[in-house]
Amino acid sequence: STLMRSSAASDVYKRQYQRRVRGAQFAELGKNADDHVTGDVAKGVLVKSGLGFDSLGKIWELADTDKSGALSLEEFCVAMYLVDNALNGHPVPDTLPPMLIPPSQRAPSNSTNPFAFLMLKNVKKYSSGVF
Repeated sequence: STLMRSSAASDVYKRQYQRRVRGAQFAELGKNADDHVTGDVAKGVLVKSGLGFDSLGKIWELADTDKSGALSLEEFCVAMYLVDNALNGHPVPDTLPPMLIPPSQRAPSNSTNPFAFLMLKNVKKYSSGVF
């Protein structure tokens, strides 16, 4: 029980740390008028990971969730999370796990929750990253 709480707390701290690190990294990169990192800029960062082009291409397809050819902060965090996982020996997934879909792009379900639309509308305002 204490171990599980410790592990959960550790995961929270890891996500907060990653959010800060990736946010700072994203802030240093050149962005387009929409405040997104262009494909060329992101490619330079991803290639530095040392992963093969097949893995990087798959990561790009998964991370560029809106298929804009550029990465928002949330999408950049997804890409770097997938890179880190691949570097730690985990395979790149074939589809993006629901937990990695950027909050600003999550569609409300057919929920009867009267706040679902408002929550989705405001998630971008309050989101500090996907992790």
